[in-house]
Amino acid sequence: LKVIHEQAERAGRIVRNLLTFARKGPAERTPVDLNDVIQRTLQLMEYDLKLKNIEVRRDLRAALPGVLGDRHNLQQVVLNLVTNAAQAVAENRADRPRAITVSTWFDDHVHLRVADTGPGITDAVAQNVFTPFFTTKEPGQGTGLGLSLCQGIIEGHAGTITVESAPGRGTTFRIELPVKSPPAAAAAAPVAAAQPVRQKSILVVDD
Repeated sequence: LKVIHEQAERAGRIVRNLLTFARKGPAERTPVDLNDVIQRTLQLMEYDLKLKNIEVRRDLRAALPGVLGDRHNLQQVVLNLVTNAAQAVAENRADRPRAITVSTWFDDHVHLRVADTGPGITDAVAQNVFTPFFTTKEPGQGTGLGLSLCQGIIEGHAGTITVESAPGRGTTFRIELPVKSPPAAAAAAPVAAAQPVRQKSILVVDD
């Protein structure tokens, strides 16, 4: 029931993501554990991946620093990348492994990599995968907005997303996100004790 509730909220946010794509609206900014987002997303997809005989390999770095961002938007990115990878490896011949590897690590940034053993894509396709409404799927199978939304979300988090692929060698998406900045020191802007404090109100109206 908790998973259903969380995903119902995420479904509502998908609609808002479409609006964000159109108007470039602001997103939430809270500390996010990217490993936890990945684990929850894979748990959501576990049954479907098992039915398709797809192996998911996790290589998640322990004690990964947090990132400052929108948890639901980042989950949408992970879900989209793993879903695309699953669709790619589902086309593999019986003698080719159906595997997806999800990795995280960090240096001065937090890194996420989603790699698959699928058929790969050409350079011409790779150059257009983030273009809105561009898709290689059959009519009715995709809108071509998934990866462009992913790019918008990651860039909105001051990060980058890139793709590496070649026919017959699988596809790898790499994401780089800045580490959450430490909170500013409380003494950074001292207030003179002798000055009186006046209470003020702000009214925000949102339709």
